[in-house]
Amino acid sequence: LMSLPYENYSTGVSGYKPSNKAAIVVKNGWIVGEYYNQAGANSALYYTASNGKTFAMLLAGHLAQTYPGLQFGFTSKLYDRRWLSDGFPLTDSRKAGITLDQVFRHASGIIPEVHHQIASGAVQTEPDWNFAPFTVGKDAQWPQSARLAYTPGQPSTYTKGSAYSSVAFNHLSLVFRNVTGKEASVYLQQAILGRIGAGRAAYKLTSGMGDTKYAAAGNALLGARDFARVGYLMLHEGDWNGRRIFSTA
Repeated sequence: LMSLPYENYSTGVSGYKPSNKAAIVVKNGWIVGEYYNQAGANSALYYTASNGKTFAMLLAGHLAQTYPGLQFGFTSKLYDRRWLSDGFPLTDSRKAGITLDQVFRHASGIIPEVHHQIASGAVQTEPDWNFAPFTVGKDAQWPQSARLAYTPGQPSTYTKGSAYSSVAFNHLSLVFRNVTGKEASVYLQQAILGRIGAGRAAYKLTSGMGDTKYAAAGNALLGARDFARVGYLMLHEGDWNGRRIFSTA
């Protein structure tokens, strides 16, 4: 199911229209039902928003399997100089204790979306916001991400609302680049999307993104069928028509 319930929402990407809706039913590798609400919706791009966090988790798994020497896994520290040198020196000593598992479970302590409007989504439109520095707490114009909102692993102590954090997931964009030498969208295309036959992918970009395209918290756009491909890959635990994209080990 693909839709975005904001009539005037804009991504700045050609081929996107917020009123488009899509529903696709797949069984045994075949599309058995495909429904669109208006002309052009079948060939449109859809904003996947925080579904991008799923892409990021898949890509983190691919990274772990491709670079076994790093011992990159659930219990690994997010702030490790081997893959996140950008974060040092630490802006909060408690960041040293954040694990990848805590990022995935929104229990890292990294600024939640409800904490401040500058952390309310994957990308921001403020002209003085900068993706990479803000992610690791070093944006002088927006210092709100420097300190953790709560001690890692203790989201129940956060009293301002949901601990859901897009900024935490955006750290993975930096990790992917640092390990692979490729911008995160390039790595996503080469490691997953291209290997399952997905077509065009685009990204909602703002002036503060710098040379980053894929914000791991979710700024990607895909066609409805291509989004279904990702879901089907997950359903089959990394196997794509007999081709192993991910190991089950």
